Amino acid sequence: MYKQPPKKTITDFSVEDLAKTIVLDSIGTDFMINDNLDVDLDFDNPKLVQMHQKTTKMVGQSSLFLCVEGEIEMVCNSQPCIMHRMDVAYAQSGHIGEIKRFSRDARFCLLACSDNFYMPPLTGVEAAAFRRELVTHPLAHLSEAQFKAFDVIYKMIRNSLRKRDEVHFVRRTVQGFLQALYFMVFSAYQTEAGATSQLATARQEEIFHRFIKLVEKNYTVERNIGFYADKLCITPKYLSQLIYKASGIYAGDHIDNYVIAEAKTLIKSRKYTIAQVSDMLNFTSQAYFGRYFKKHTGMTPLEFADKG
Repeated sequence: MYKQPPKKTITDFSVEDLAKTIVLDSIGTDFMINDNLDVDLDFDNPKLVQMHQKTTKMVGQSSLFLCVEGEIEMVCNSQPCIMHRMDVAYAQSGHIGEIKRFSRDARFCLLACSDNFYMPPLTGVEAAAFRRELVTHPLAHLSEAQFKAFDVIYKMIRNSLRKRDEVHFVRRTVQGFLQALYFMVFSAYQTEAGATSQLATARQEEIFHRFIKLVEKNYTVERNIGFYADKLCITPKYLSQLIYKASGIYAGDHIDNYVIAEAKTLIKSRKYTIAQVSDMLNFTSQAYFGRYFKKHTGMTPLEFADKG
């Protein structure tokens, strides 16, 4: 008898989960770093493979990922992108991503911390505006001066962890270094986005965050904007306007991005038929799922499966 497989295949990933895969140094399960600045990594190593080629959703953490040399192919919130030297990617809780490929000459630095360990002291309006920029600008390019500063601060963090017996208040020391790194990276993102971006209002920010939380919980069963508008006690039209002003993307597009990311992951796993994927995502028919998938990807589910 066919047993319905679990619907959740976008893997939740916390700092604790990351620390179980591969880590250079850490502070418990609150903070970790990893890099290949001094050693050659085998990117086919099973432990390292666990870090990529799997779609993950950040849970209760943020991270900074710097490309020092080579190329790193990624998907950030459904947007494909390739990191080159001096490119940095910032991700926060709720972000969905996947590292697809490292070039053989790739060099990187990774820092990840739980929200309980450190959160950038942004105002609510600043945080909403920055989250909006990340939707359209998943990567930022550091200037040469910023790149050198990142390298110095990162190595100071690494040195503090290696010599923690000689460093008093190591947690606070690392948190101070993190603050310097985060705001330098935020500055690079702001430069990337341009000075014309508008700050979201406090009301827009509040609705946006509540909306994203609802989407994360319900996107496999609810794609109708009306459902989310009812939960937020506003009209669908007003919801869509608020979400667009806060993020630069309409509410329906946010929902579609989550659904398509899940559909792609299920299809790529090759564990399920297209009909099963359609059922798991609660489409009324396989034909409707096919039309929906092609509308958002330019390919039918079968074409995507064959391509993969």
